[in-house]
Amino acid sequence: HLRLVARQLFFLIGTDTSIGGHPALLGAVDRSRREPAERGRYTMYLSVYEHNGIDSIVFFKQGELLIGEDRIVDLGSNQKKHEKAPQGEIKIIPAGTIVVNSNIRRWEHSSFNIFHECYHYDQHYLFYFLQELSSNDLRQVPVKEVCLEKDEVVKDSIYFMEKQANRGAMGLMMPVTHTRQLILDEYGKVREYRHAGDRYDAAGTNIRKKLELPDFRIRARMIQLGFVEAKGALNYIDGDKIEPFAFDPDAWRESDITYIINERLALKLAARNEALHELLESGKYVYADGHIVRNSPKFVRWVGLGRKRLLTDYANAHVDKCCLRFVQKYVQKTVGRYVYGRMYFDADYLKQTDFYLRDIINEQQVDEIDAMDMFIDAFPRDFKEVVNMLKKMNHLSNAKLAELFQMDDSTFARILDDPRRYRNEDFLTLLCLCFKLPDWISSLLFKRARFQLDDGDRRHRAILHILRVQSNDGIEAANDFLKSHGMAPLSLNI
Repeated sequence: HLRLVARQLFFLIGTDTSIGGHPALLGAVDRSRREPAERGRYTMYLSVYEHNGIDSIVFFKQGELLIGEDRIVDLGSNQKKHEKAPQGEIKIIPAGTIVVNSNIRRWEHSSFNIFHECYHYDQHYLFYFLQELSSNDLRQVPVKEVCLEKDEVVKDSIYFMEKQANRGAMGLMMPVTHTRQLILDEYGKVREYRHAGDRYDAAGTNIRKKLELPDFRIRARMIQLGFVEAKGALNYIDGDKIEPFAFDPDAWRESDITYIINERLALKLAARNEALHELLESGKYVYADGHIVRNSPKFVRWVGLGRKRLLTDYANAHVDKCCLRFVQKYVQKTVGRYVYGRMYFDADYLKQTDFYLRDIINEQQVDEIDAMDMFIDAFPRDFKEVVNMLKKMNHLSNAKLAELFQMDDSTFARILDDPRRYRNEDFLTLLCLCFKLPDWISSLLFKRARFQLDDGDRRHRAILHILRVQSNDGIEAANDFLKSHGMAPLSLNI
């Protein structure tokens, strides 16, 4: 029965993605929720006792499941308690059943989990049986424990299937054509707003009401469909919604980067990261409404009797200019297990920005924002003059740069004089990496060379990622990234 429903869901999506897919599909899911178990119900809401962290499970065959309370309770004031029943109760689960863990997932937010398991049932059915499972539980799939080298990422078939089912579930809930048009329609209806973040927040709220989905699903789908500025909308910290905000889209296209962080995590990072600890202890930056922002009346305001810190209107519209950014890196603990996110303070980015602005800040006695504006205004218009300025700031000669590029200095000089040769994505990227340019300066360098990277080109997208996230890691790291994605390393065949 479940397999038939899964097929019907895929048929609806596959044949006509322009229909109002969500209401039709969720109608089927809703019916599955309400059918009594005795009559072949295939979605159950149970307190899964030994699966802390597991949202849902699909049973291909009849099996047993231990149920009972096993959950984390938020006590407030950054205190949490793990509550667990003294013992679990065994329950028989019929074949073709999806179990949603009610310890973790509320009924009204469970549609994604049902679609996720339907995707497994339709697309991965044979895989599970070929594994000759002794249990219906995904965790019991036989896996080989291996030692991972530093920074090595191993992606096994189960990891791939989980990612595939997550993406498939999102597509089933909010089909591309229908959802994109819905976003555009609702965005166009918003009349009062300060910036794009406000507009996407209002549009997303209206879509949430129409589709009866939680905010974080709407936000994720808007971003997936290319509406980058929706990253500033529908954001929550510890269950409380923060103010919508805006940023330069070019500063936040990478999924690895974020300007949002909760205060508890920020303090944990500071305890492990000396640079962040010193920055916060100095008072130069403070926590405000989901961001760590430059501590100045230009960027921070106090509101209410509780004296809550919020961003000023300027800071709220320019978080990329006045808030710290963090990098999320994902590592797999062992083969056959899930991937966990880790957050890192992007100290190198801040350090390199400070390096290029330090003289202006000291000479003109201005803050980083004004210094950045002055730097951009004074940036040379001629490409060769740009390179000369960056050489001077980094104390690099033509000979040294030529050595890094593995060519003689006369050849390097001729390239700088010939637009047909320097207007090359690899040469310009190598220059940026040699100078360790933060992304906002590398963007200026590309503009002065009159060369534009095309985010519709796969290799250009990879280079944009390198410039935004790995600008301080060097040429070898950039080439490793390109090779790991099946692309040729940076080359000087110009």
